[in-house]
Amino acid sequence: MKKYIATAALCLATVLPTFAQTRRVMTVHQKDGTTKVYKVNSIENVTFTDEALATLRNQWAYNDDVKDLSKVTMLDANGSYEFALYGSDNDTKPVFKLTIPQSLMGQEITLGSDNAQDVKVAYNGETPKLTGTLQARFDKFKKNVTITLEAETADYSDLRCKWSNGAFTQIYTATNSIKTTNVNDVKTYDVASALVLNPATVGAATTFAFGDVEATTADGLLAGKIGVAVSISASKLYNGTIDLAADADSYTLKYIDYATRVTYEKVKAGTITTAKDKDGKLYIKINATYVEMVTALTLCAQKGQTSFAQYCEHLKHVRYIGGKVEYTRRQHYFTVWINDNEKEGIVTDIHPNPPFTAVQKVAVNWMSTHSSNYKMLTAHPEWMAGIKAMERSITGKSYRYIPKNKIANNQLFRSAIHDGDIIVIITNKKGLDTTHIGLASWHADGLHLLNASSIHHRVIDEPMLLRTYMSKHPVQTGIRVCRVTER
Repeated sequence: MKKYIATAALCLATVLPTFAQTRRVMTVHQKDGTTKVYKVNSIENVTFTDEALATLRNQWAYNDDVKDLSKVTMLDANGSYEFALYGSDNDTKPVFKLTIPQSLMGQEITLGSDNAQDVKVAYNGETPKLTGTLQARFDKFKKNVTITLEAETADYSDLRCKWSNGAFTQIYTATNSIKTTNVNDVKTYDVASALVLNPATVGAATTFAFGDVEATTADGLLAGKIGVAVSISASKLYNGTIDLAADADSYTLKYIDYATRVTYEKVKAGTITTAKDKDGKLYIKINATYVEMVTALTLCAQKGQTSFAQYCEHLKHVRYIGGKVEYTRRQHYFTVWINDNEKEGIVTDIHPNPPFTAVQKVAVNWMSTHSSNYKMLTAHPEWMAGIKAMERSITGKSYRYIPKNKIANNQLFRSAIHDGDIIVIITNKKGLDTTHIGLASWHADGLHLLNASSIHHRVIDEPMLLRTYMSKHPVQTGIRVCRVTER
């Protein structure tokens, strides 16, 4: 009997199905390729909602950890702005260091995109891989800046900051040197002395002098090879950057070559930046272009002339009416410069119609109505008659130009304007004929301006189209063009 029961039990086991043990789970697949598994027996449902992040104001946040920002500094360097954001006034290392090309200021930048290749974001000294957006913009006076960073790190942590239209401190770097460039000849001199002559009366100009020898007086600088003297009006001193072409009444600038006893003072373009930090340290940066010097050197090269005497002879004719060295015959207005140098056969006024479709009627009196800004006229009031005669010589005359909104990138313009032509930007500013000059530089996208830039504070092949550049300056109305005559 027992044997039978055992056999029956075995048979029953072979016909019953086998059931595996299971449990209900939820698998979450994450962006980094990993997965997480959760038991769901106790989960009723799963929902996704948008969680509001903390509103930041002069603060930064890592995930939900929000901390204050106390100050921002800015360095203008190599066509970019470098912002440093500090958690405390006493911190020596910033929480964030942001590098933003000047061309991207005011734009919302998508981090990691093609146009953000030159954008850098450093966090606590590291440069994490970030996704998100970055934006920085100045107010219209460039006294305050708004900076917004909304980003995620590679591990999806939130990294954010906000500086809300707050003040910033501009910092500067200096080489304490003077560099001169004449065609392919570049010379650099260490500044051994820096002198200042404070104004005798309130509101008068302040004068600075620099030289390559140690000196305690201006006469002591004569022992050196070169010197620079600059006087800056009270309204412009320590007040940002001066455009040397547009603000000619705000400064005087001389570069002196003591070795050759030549003084260069006819500035055509460039910038002067002055600043003073909270400790009283002064910063002065000068970037000036002397068109006559370059033109005279070009004439020497055309004729195969290499002597200094030959260079000086050309320079006299480039700089002075008829080559006669007198203050009242100096070509103080660029229209006079073009007219006289064309008469001398040095340059050619380019104005085919089209594209030179508009006419400028010149009316100048700036020097005679602002004589107090010119030291030589103040010292020699008898010269005023000669200056007024020069102004009358071009007032009422008409010259063809291209309106700034008509500058185009086509065969007509490329055949009329050549690389290296002198671009003369004319102005509607009362009493003046021109406001800025540079050299024509054609790119694939159109005409650009090689110039001493007040935006970039150095000589640069302007990244913006000339048309775009001029649209940002309401006083600039169009361009004239002249070309050094081939011989």
